[in-house]
Amino acid sequence: MLSEVKIRNQKPGLRPIRLYDGLKDGLYLDVRPSGRKFWRVQYSFGGKRSQKTLGEWPTLGLKEARKSAERFKGGVRSGKVPREDGAETFEAVSEEWAVKFFPALTSREVARRRQFMEKRFFPAVGKMQIGSITPLDVLDRILRPIETKGALETVRRARTYLSQIFRYAVANGLAERDVTRDLIGAIPPPIVTHRPAILEPDAVGRLLYAIDSYNGSPSVSFALKILPYVFVRPGELRNAEWADVNVTDATWRIPALRMKMRTAHIVPLSRQV
Repeated sequence: MLSEVKIRNQKPGLRPIRLYDGLKDGLYLDVRPSGRKFWRVQYSFGGKRSQKTLGEWPTLGLKEARKSAERFKGGVRSGKVPREDGAETFEAVSEEWAVKFFPALTSREVARRRQFMEKRFFPAVGKMQIGSITPLDVLDRILRPIETKGALETVRRARTYLSQIFRYAVANGLAERDVTRDLIGAIPPPIVTHRPAILEPDAVGRLLYAIDSYNGSPSVSFALKILPYVFVRPGELRNAEWADVNVTDATWRIPALRMKMRTAHIVPLSRQV
């Protein structure tokens, strides 16, 4: 049996932890990796086993959770359809997923993904229980509206993000499966236009001559001349700081926080650079 002391002292783990309050009413405390603790109760309805979120501890204490579970199971036995709440909504699970995985991204990428979810996902399925969302919900509410605008690359990105969220929900017992897998092939893939690469030495020479002949601002001119030697993204060069450059050993150390993949990068600097 659970006690308030045991609940208070339970630390989160890398995976969700279930603390059962006996098995009579199926009541248990779901301790999330984020540290939040939710009361849930297992039940069978219409021949299907499921679970109901009652509330979050400590707002809902142990005694109140037991009473709530008893009332809920009584309603199920009498044939009353369980009423869902918002603790397992798509939006709530997405936020939990973001808290866990976004720290590995740059602040710019985090802002971009959050804006994407708030615009594309939450208005469409944000308030729905993530375990009740079907492939057709995703297709009709999210992907088709984007497809009708011709933004097929955005459709691809949306399905990728959705799949990551659903897989997180499956791993944490909040959904049965990744419903986006059923949508593979439902929407045509984006037409990829490959940018032609310069392969001929003469063409490379003409490019370098054009760069050398550039008469714009000095900062842009220097950046254009440096890029062929260092092979970094333009943004990484633009945000370079003198503190990152070691003139003695001719290296430029780009901190992980300024790299897209959050991994530090060392660039050797030639005499020309």
